[in-house]
Parts: sequence; structure tokens; C-alpha cells
Amino acid sequence: MGGGDAGAIAGFVTEPSGRDVVRLWLLRGDGWPLVDLMADIPTGARPCAISSKGVVLGAIGKSVPFCWAPGSGRHRLPVPDDQPGIARDVNSRGDAVGHRGSDGGGRALLWRDDPLIDLNGRIDPMCGRHLQQATAISDDAIIACVAIRDEMFEAVLLIPRQARTPAARP
Repeated sequence: MGGGDAGAIAGFVTEPSGRDVVRLWLLRGDGWPLVDLMADIPTGARPCAISSKGVVLGAIGKSVPFCWAPGSGRHRLPVPDDQPGIARDVNSRGDAVGHRGSDGGGRALLWRDDPLIDLNGRIDPMCGRHLQQATAISDDAIIACVAIRDEMFEAVLLIPRQARTPAARP
């Protein structure tokens, strides 16, 4: 996994027992001290993203999205109907994106503060696209998604109205 601009790198280590431990390495004047974020998880956990503020996202096992933030620790991100899901990316504001469900019926999600947003509700239903995964989010809340239309996959950018500039319009 990678690191953010916060001088931190997140990753995981598989112990000899087979248990995965999610770790955060923090850049300090004396080196890279190690923080075990999730040593108490019996099943594998994988970090997927780290923000510039040190917020780490990922999945526990293959299906439980989590968020770990300095000062508040780890918590599970809600997924409708407790379906499988994964958190893929986080911006400096703490907005996170990912998806729920499987590839065939997945739905792109945005976790912003308390409300969970199904991004399919934010696009025109007449466009014929179904947003299956949200894979990245910028600090301006521009979201990269994988969509399906006419049984073909395509990349889609969701650009908030307030973020649009003449150069950013599709």
C-alpha cells in the first residue's frame, strides 16, 4: 500500500501464525516508528488508502470496510443490508469512497460524515449507466468510478457542480 502526504505509510504484515496485522509507519525525526492499527483482527485485513491526515481505509477479510483515524481509532463503515463492501480511497476532508456487493451487482458508495450515499442516486438515471465501484476521490470531491452501460465497463468521473471550472468540464 502507499502513503499520504502526512509522512505515513500503511501496509500489512502476515505473522508466522498466518494472522495479518495492519500497520502504520510514521515519519518522525528519529526514523519510522511503527503503530499496529489492527493487531486484534483474527481474519485478514488490507489497507487500501491513506489520506494526507493519516486516515487509513480498507477491508477486514474480503468484505467489511473499515476506517482508522488518528485519535479515534478503528471503526466499521456502514454498508446497506450488511452486504460485503470495501473502502477504496479517502481525501483530506475524510470523505471515503468504495463499493458494496459483487462485481455483477455492485454499487458505488460515498461515506461523508454520517450519511452513506449510493452514488447511483447522484446521476441522471436516463444516462443508462450503473455505477458499480468508486475507486478514487480528490480533495475537490471529484470521484472516479467504474460503471456499466450496455454490458460494457467504462470509467466515469463524477464532478460536483461547485468543483466545475471551464477547464474541468467534460
